Amino acid sequence: SSQGSISYNAGATWTNITDLAPNLVLTSCMSKDGQIIFVGHYEGHASLSVDGGATFTELTKDLAGTANTNIICSSMSADGQKIIVTKSSNQLLISEDQGATWSVVERPDLNMGITNPSNIVCSMSYDGNVIVLGAASGYVSYSADGGSTFNTLTRGLNSGSTSSSVTDILTNGDTWMVVFAAGRCSISKV
Repeated sequence: SSQGSISYNAGATWTNITDLAPNLVLTSCMSKDGQIIFVGHYEGHASLSVDGGATFTELTKDLAGTANTNIICSSMSADGQKIIVTKSSNQLLISEDQGATWSVVERPDLNMGITNPSNIVCSMSYDGNVIVLGAASGYVSYSADGGSTFNTLTRGLNSGSTSSSVTDILTNGDTWMVVFAAGRCSISKV
């Protein structure tokens, strides 16, 4: 099984976690209070803790019928109820019930020109309504309705980079920060 470590005191000490799903950890996210933790793994495995990391339970490997595809990125609402993940199968998965059930948003990047889906990063606002996806070649897509519809933004935003991959996204809903591999950053207020 995979192993990890968790700190309850801002990194002063660490405790080993040994009950994660049996594959390499690729992404993780947690609720605002730190009690609910989602861990995404290689080949579609996922684990969830509802006790601040004291124990983890493996979620079904076949999240919404997408087995054997890597979980690339994840984000969670502040209360831990809504979890989103992007997978190497070029899909966005959404759970509204802490990972018990999942719905698939097929190709939310349809207009993003993605050639390497393993580069899709994601972020979600605290309330779960705003979802922002970023990918290769500077494409960014967002949803303001919890993932029902998506809009594509101008390639490269205002970073001056139209060929650099998006490497990270942060959002609280009203403000987004999109980081590009070329070392540039765009900040947007909705």
